[in-house]
Amino acid sequence: MQFFGHRKKKAADADQPAVVPEADLKAAYDRGRRFERNRHRYHPMIGLAVAFVALAGAGIIGVAAAEGSFAGGGEILDRQLAVVAEQAEVASRDAASATGEAVRDAGGSLRDRTTDRVG
Repeated sequence: MQFFGHRKKKAADADQPAVVPEADLKAAYDRGRRFERNRHRYHPMIGLAVAFVALAGAGIIGVAAAEGSFAGGGEILDRQLAVVAEQAEVASRDAASATGEAVRDAGGSLRDRTTDRVG
């Protein structure tokens, strides 16, 4: 009883190498290249996101190295993020106020033009 018969080669197969026409080899090679190129496609936005995350990680490690510990670096980053968040909140309130005024002015202008045309 043979369990590993697939590992034993026949004497005739071992003596003669397989001969494949060169055109078939080239076609198979080209098919393989196309297949791999299609398999490894990625979206450029994914690459951009990965690059951004890598840069952010490098920045965090740099701040931690400058402070001597990740705790000290984390404190600095937390403070800076709090300042940026506060500035963004003020800027968004100002933008919302300016947008509200612009909409109000546009509505008044539209009402004036409508009343001029109607009567």
